[in-house]
Amino acid sequence: MVIPWNAPLSRCLTMIESVQGQKFSRYVPEDITTLLSMTQPLKLRGFQKWDVFCNAVNNMMNNPLLPAHGKGVLVALRPVPGIRVEQALTLCRPNRTGDIMTIGGNRAGAVSLILSELTIWIPR
Repeated sequence: MVIPWNAPLSRCLTMIESVQGQKFSRYVPEDITTLLSMTQPLKLRGFQKWDVFCNAVNNMMNNPLLPAHGKGVLVALRPVPGIRVEQALTLCRPNRTGDIMTIGGNRAGAVSLILSELTIWIPR
């Protein structure tokens, strides 16, 4: 729980009281440094080599502290005929740390950690 520094005492006590008696079933490591390192976003951004990309996605999927539907979105893109994958990849502009992409099997793979399954909208 995070209590704002400027919260009045009555609000602080109400917030503490609201969680008393609750049990949380998610795994939380005892060591705070482990907890912080596992909840930090990826320190990667942009194009990554295949093995670095796969390792980052594998670490993200196996992280027990991330919720099942909060691990980001993996998208495989195939360019239109006549355009090489490398050319299509130059059009991708990842702005946020944690948004990574790679090339594999004549497709561009991209992962966005900020997006979820519900925030993707594809026009038809």
